[in-house]
Amino acid sequence: MDYFKIKEDNIILHGSTHEPYGRHKFIVYINPKDKNVHVNTEYCKIEKDIYKCCIYYDRKLCNTITEYKQLTIEVIERQAYNSWMDGAR
Repeated sequence: MDYFKIKEDNIILHGSTHEPYGRHKFIVYINPKDKNVHVNTEYCKIEKDIYKCCIYYDRKLCNTITEYKQLTIEVIERQAYNSWMDGAR
């Protein structure tokens, strides 16, 4: 299976990268299984509160929401870009 589903309740940020990373939409979410914080750049809304995400465009950002709150937007955008590059390979 190349896709997984995530509920809107688990998404903590909808964003888009900026230069020098181009323009790539991303979501940051809490993984309901292990509570790690991830970023994904290949997703679509398939129901009112459900998103379908591609596993190849997914990257772990950090272990906890506390760690996430300490990240700068620059770090998040860089990891989002790297997520996009992972999937593009």
